Amino acid sequence: LFKCMGDELFAGHGLQFEKSTMVEPTALDRECFLSVLGASTEGIKILCYIRFPTNVGCSIYSGRNNATASADDLRDLCGELNNQLVGKVKNRLLAYQCRLMLGLPTILSGKDLAASCPPQAAVVTHIYRADVGALEVVVHSIIHDGFSMAGQPDESLVGAVEEGTLDFF
Repeated sequence: LFKCMGDELFAGHGLQFEKSTMVEPTALDRECFLSVLGASTEGIKILCYIRFPTNVGCSIYSGRNNATASADDLRDLCGELNNQLVGKVKNRLLAYQCRLMLGLPTILSGKDLAASCPPQAAVVTHIYRADVGALEVVVHSIIHDGFSMAGQPDESLVGAVEEGTLDFF
């Protein structure tokens, strides 16, 4: 689901899915931005982080209008991308009667940034690439015994949620 929703979200910003791995990426030795966002419901905990180097963030931010991005702009962008991605996942899970509660993103910037996975969590890294570099989506999930959700989607539970565009604040 994170891959599918990521494909949808990032394609509009010139990023194409490259690959998925079952390991966390290593720390970047250059300036990068990282946002961390948690989501949970009874029986499941998800931690999603998005990380990209400065040049990738500037490329996404400038888009079609060639705007110049400050460090604050890129921090906002990183957090907003994570909000939108996890929000899309949350909306899709409603059809399966799974109602995630989302936290607020925490945004970091600097060198050698990486998050570590709790030992009991499963990890998947999705890499999206543009000409200037890669953006990584890392999903840590813990699913407890006894967790269940509907096996087939009921689209009537989703409703007509209209998702917005990037909004920098």
